[in-house]
Amino acid sequence: MTVLVVLAMFVTACGSTPPPEPPVGTQAATGRELFVGEFGCNTCHPGGQKGVGRDLVGPEFRQRHPTDASVREQIRNGGGQMPAYGEERMSEQQLQDVIAYIRWLNEQQAQ
Repeated sequence: MTVLVVLAMFVTACGSTPPPEPPVGTQAATGRELFVGEFGCNTCHPGGQKGVGRDLVGPEFRQRHPTDASVREQIRNGGGQMPAYGEERMSEQQLQDVIAYIRWLNEQQAQ
């Protein structure tokens, strides 16, 4: 019974953080829509924070992924519990938009 209660609390909390909104009309805003909507990234990375998946903001993330190319590789190849988002699932433009949003989140967190 205790396990079910803990699991229910975890599932309820996962994805409950609303992701910040970049300025309308920017590439980051388009990326946010994909992050929250079509690709469901916010489910495991709520608001870019650690959930089921790792943090997408902060010094550790920026050290692990200092370039857009390293973020691109992680998204394309997946790893651990994260599925791969190959070109058949996510276009190159969509990928660039999501990366722009992740970079925007990091800029906001660094301020």
